[in-house]
Amino acid sequence: MSDNYKEENQKIYLENMHTMIQNSKFNNCGVVGQYLMKIITELGSSLKELEEMLRDQRSRVYLIGLPLSFFENLNYQAKIPGKDELLEYGLWIEMNGSEALEDFLEKNELFNVDRTLEKTGFLLL
Repeated sequence: MSDNYKEENQKIYLENMHTMIQNSKFNNCGVVGQYLMKIITELGSSLKELEEMLRDQRSRVYLIGLPLSFFENLNYQAKIPGKDELLEYGLWIEMNGSEALEDFLEKNELFNVDRTLEKTGFLLL
């Protein structure tokens, strides 16, 4: 698969995702997560690539990795679909823009969160 094909299809998927979440019925992180998993499994994209594209598109959706300890009451593992490696961080999808993300991080005292997405996966029970 060429880089150009991959990038063009990533853009198409993300544009479709943004169109979908404009409808209040589909405006939730579950829908965003499904799109992200589809892009990762079909195109071999990474969360880091997708976050960079979201920033380039000035999206209100933000992706960050939170330590699994943040989800302490649940016995989660973090993985990327199709890969066996267990990762250190679980994906947090912020739907309401950068100010909401900063408020969330401050409220939960997550000042030194490693926002790199290389060690981040989708949460699985």
